Amino acid sequence: MRRRAVLLRDGGRACYWPGRHRAHRRLQSEYALPLLLEALLLLLIGIVDAQGTAADGFELFAVLMVLSLSMGIQNAAVTLMSNAEIRTTNIFPLLIAIGSELGQRIAIDTDAVAGKSKPPPSNDRLALLNLLALYFFLGLAVGWLGFEQVGFAAILPFAITLAVITAAPVIDDLMVARR
Repeated sequence: MRRRAVLLRDGGRACYWPGRHRAHRRLQSEYALPLLLEALLLLLIGIVDAQGTAADGFELFAVLMVLSLSMGIQNAAVTLMSNAEIRTTNIFPLLIAIGSELGQRIAIDTDAVAGKSKPPPSNDRLALLNLLALYFFLGLAVGWLGFEQVGFAAILPFAITLAVITAAPVIDDLMVARR
């Protein structure tokens, strides 16, 4: 099962390969189309659970596989948008990056002693990493409470919001293509 989940997560990353083509054509939906796919998959999960049909083992397995694909899409989106600076599959790379940034601030700069100077570490990067870590923990709390109270249907508001946000650039590109 774990192997299938990893394959689907990597399949989610592959959804961004056509995005590179869209970037070269200067389309607005460079990142939006795969995120729209993710929103639709999340909507599917929420609707299936809201109807109470996700009770047996196979359907739960299918939900987990769709979530793995969604995780790969989300990770590819953030990786591409940040030029591979940020990975968001889990919290550990963020915590390591925060530790590295903090370590740069307290480390003794041996180059400065030798007369060479390095640029100071970026406070903006540290602030961004801390904000992303905070969002991870907020998402964990909201997700846990929502799942505990409602089940998978708790993702419906988030999926609808993502679908609405990402639909606009896709519609813009379709309108331009018609002209």
